[in-house]
Amino acid sequence: MCSELQRLASHLMWYAAFVQDLGLMTPFLYGMRDRDLILDLLQSFTGARMTYEYMRVGGVRNDIPVGFTDRCRKVMDWLEARFREYEDLCDKSDIFLKRTVGVGVLKARECIADGVTGPMLRSAGVPRDIRKDRPYSVYDELEFDVALHDGADVFGRYRVRMEEMRQSLRIVRQTLDYLDRSPGRVLSERIPRFVGAPSPPPGSESYILRRGYPKGVGFA
Repeated sequence: MCSELQRLASHLMWYAAFVQDLGLMTPFLYGMRDRDLILDLLQSFTGARMTYEYMRVGGVRNDIPVGFTDRCRKVMDWLEARFREYEDLCDKSDIFLKRTVGVGVLKARECIADGVTGPMLRSAGVPRDIRKDRPYSVYDELEFDVALHDGADVFGRYRVRMEEMRQSLRIVRQTLDYLDRSPGRVLSERIPRFVGAPSPPPGSESYILRRGYPKGVGFA
C-alpha cells in the first residue's frame, strides 16, 4: 500500500510538472492539489510528508490510524474521477497533442541498449515490470496489469503513467480490503536482537536488491 501511494504521489508530481512545461496551467494546479491528498494520507501514519523513515526490520514503525481505510478509499475514488478529467484536459488540447505526439521518440531497441527501465521502456511496447517479472513483497498476490503503449514518444509515456496510476488505485484498494480483514501487528514478534549483514553466496561478491520504483527499476 505504501509503495503504491508513493507511486501515485510521484506520478502526480510528474504530471503537474509535465503539463506546466507544455504550457497548460489548469492541469498543473489540479495535479498539485491531488498530490497533496496522497501526502496527507502518508503523513497520517508516518508522521511526515516526504522523508517517512517508516520501514523497520520485520515490519513498519506505526500502525494506520482509526478510520484510515475509509478515508483512503474516498481519496482513491476521487482520484479515479480526476484522472478522467486530466485526460479530457490534455487529449482535447491541440497544444498538448502537438507537443507530445511524435516528439522525443525512443524505440524499444534504443531503450534496451541504453538501460532504460520503467515507464519509458513500457511506452516503447516492452512489457517489463519487475513487480510482475520478479515479484517482491506481496505483488504476486495482487491483481494488476502492466501499463503499456507502443508510441515510444512523449504521448506514449504520458499514457503509460496515467494507466499506472489507475493500476495503483486498483492495488491500494486490494490492500485496504486486506487490512480490513486482517488487522495485526506492525512488527514481527520474531526479530533477533541484533541483525547483521547477510553473507553473499559462495562465488559472488554481493547481494542486489531490485525494486520497481515510480521512475524505473532501482538497485541497492
